[in-house]
Amino acid sequence: MTGKRRFLEDAETAFRYLFQVGWDPIGGGIWWNTEKTVKSAESVNTAALLAVELYELHAGASYLADAQELVDWADAHLFDARSGLYVNHPSAGVPISYLESPMLSALVRLCRDRGLYCGRVAPLTRAMLAAFGGDLHQPPQFDAAYIRYLLDAYELTGDTRLYPVAYANALRIERNAVDAKGYYSKAWDGGTKGVRPGLISVDGAALEVLAWTAAETPSS
Repeated sequence: MTGKRRFLEDAETAFRYLFQVGWDPIGGGIWWNTEKTVKSAESVNTAALLAVELYELHAGASYLADAQELVDWADAHLFDARSGLYVNHPSAGVPISYLESPMLSALVRLCRDRGLYCGRVAPLTRAMLAAFGGDLHQPPQFDAAYIRYLLDAYELTGDTRLYPVAYANALRIERNAVDAKGYYSKAWDGGTKGVRPGLISVDGAALEVLAWTAAETPSS
C-alpha cells in the first residue's frame, strides 16, 4: 500500500525463511519448529497466501508455482472433508478459525488471477461461516488474525455474509473488552481467557479489528 520497496523485500525474506528453509524436501509441508517435530497449517496456509500476494506484486513468477505447491499440500494433508475445513496438523488435527480465512483469501486471489481453485471458494466459505460465523472465542490476538483475512476475502469478493461477522465481533469488543483505563485488555466476551494484564497484543488485536472493520464499507 505504501509502495516502499523495503516492505516488499522484507516479505520476500520472510517467505524464503518459511518456504525454502522450513519446507520438508522429503514429505512436503512446513515445519513448525527447528526441531522438526510437527508441521502445521499456521505455517502452510499463511505461506500460501504470502506467495500469492508476492506473485501479485510482481516479485517473480516462481511465487505462483510456490503458492500452488503449498495449497496442494494443504489440500492433501490438512483438509478435512467432513468439516470442509483445514485442520492444524496432518494427524489428529482440529479446525481453527485463523487457519481458514488466510487460505480462503489465497484461493480467491488464485481464482481471480489465474482461474485456479475457483470451485473451492464457495464450499470453504460455507464451511467457514458455519463453524466461525458468529461470536468468536479464541484469545483476541488469534481471532484478530481470522477477521483480518475474513475482511480481505470480503473486499475481494463482496460476499455479504462476511462483513457482518467482523461487525458483530467489533461490537462485542466495544461492549465487553475495554477496562477502566480505556484499554482493550479483556477478551471479547469480557472474560480473561487467553489474556494477561498488560498484554499489548490483546489491546492491539482489538484496535486492529475495530480499524479494519471501520475501513470497510458494508455491501447492501
